[in-house]
Amino acid sequence: MIYIGHNNGIPFFLEIEKELNTKDNVVVYTWEDFINNKVAWLKLSADQESFYNDHPDATPEEVYNMLLTPEPIDPEPEPEPTPEELLQTAQNIKQIEVYNQDIRHYYLDGNDIHVADRLGMKDKCSRKESITINAVAYPSNIIVEAINEMADYDEKCNKVIESLIKAIQNATTVEEVELISVAVFPDVIHRTTEELQSAIDYKKQHDPEVQVLRVNRMTISAMTMDDTTAIKNKYGHAEWIDFIGGKLEIGNRVLYNDWLWKVRQPINPVLEIYPPSIDTAALYERLDENHEGTEFDPKLYASGMALEQDKYYTELDDGVRVKYFCYRGSIDPVYSKLKDLVDLYVRPVD
Repeated sequence: MIYIGHNNGIPFFLEIEKELNTKDNVVVYTWEDFINNKVAWLKLSADQESFYNDHPDATPEEVYNMLLTPEPIDPEPEPEPTPEELLQTAQNIKQIEVYNQDIRHYYLDGNDIHVADRLGMKDKCSRKESITINAVAYPSNIIVEAINEMADYDEKCNKVIESLIKAIQNATTVEEVELISVAVFPDVIHRTTEELQSAIDYKKQHDPEVQVLRVNRMTISAMTMDDTTAIKNKYGHAEWIDFIGGKLEIGNRVLYNDWLWKVRQPINPVLEIYPPSIDTAALYERLDENHEGTEFDPKLYASGMALEQDKYYTELDDGVRVKYFCYRGSIDPVYSKLKDLVDLYVRPVD
């Protein structure tokens, strides 16, 4: 007789001449009953005993099932990659490294203003006097200058990428690919608003068309015309800054802070510390303009005005014309800049 028993949870074979006494032993006939009872004995049938004798190395479970578990077949080893495959893999990895270089940046006053759609941004700049990027407002001409430099920088980077990809594709060994360094891109540009403004001023000073325009505007500033005609042609006049160090005659007109000013007495030389304002009223007279105060014909704000409710105003702020809507009129004149009157009398208009 052959039984399968438990030895510390491990099945084993027991060969005896007589059957086990069922009064003193738990004898079962299925594998499930045997597994679920740790003191049970599983009696083999004649066929199972025959299988056991034919396969002495079989496990108790294999004998019970009369089925040998096939030996696991080791998988076929992966073929070693060919030199061509190794080269292709190295080239792919190196190309990914090139394209993943973090180079698309342009910092203006520490703010990353790099844009991919430069044409769209230029179009926006042509329609607005200021542009906000990452919560920071900049004069549109500053952004245009930055975009021009940005385009030159991106063009240099693209040439580097093109050169690197060509070198990678022309490499004939993995070693040649690994020797290609991607740390050859130009340094990311860091600029300040002052630097870009200096670049703009330099171009203006050396641009023949700008020089001709400046002379023409200075000529218009010296022409004799009535105040109404002068105001209608306000932006044909020269900026006051163009006369610094020079001279102005009685009746000359200049643009300053978006207002047209008429000279009251000869000034020679024009000093930078005495710009047109209410503090230099002895030198300059401000030519007031008539505007409806609508969204598309806003009033021009100046210190000392009383604000009218439901009217629109504009004011230059660091060279940028900003529009405001007056939601609460002031009874008395106000003297602060409009940006300092936000939430008191006005709110900015986008």
